[in-house]
Amino acid sequence: MKRLSLTISIICLILVCVISFLKSNVVVDKEETLSVTATITDKEHKKTYTTMMHITTGETTTFIPQTHPEKFLVTVEYQNLTETFDDEDLYNSVDCGDSIEIILYKAFNKKGKLLDESLKLP
Repeated sequence: MKRLSLTISIICLILVCVISFLKSNVVVDKEETLSVTATITDKEHKKTYTTMMHITTGETTTFIPQTHPEKFLVTVEYQNLTETFDDEDLYNSVDCGDSIEIILYKAFNKKGKLLDESLKLP
């Protein structure tokens, strides 16, 4: 069982390395930013909470607390793009259905092919 777990971990690590390598070799030739009006589609507040992670060394198990920070999630939509931001000031200043100014980021390769498109806070 431990051997299977180790094999799966190694395969996952190799996949992460390959994906990272492939993504880093994408050359962005041109970037574009536009100010656009997006719509708030969701808001969610997650309070701080603590979970316990167990670590086993030989026959000894130790529990270590893991604290997860408070989150102020705001989901924004513009055309076919959706992004969720963790921003307390934004969370406190908007309601669902509100419109806000946001930055539309686009990255292109030398042939003009769109490589990346995302929404960013101003």
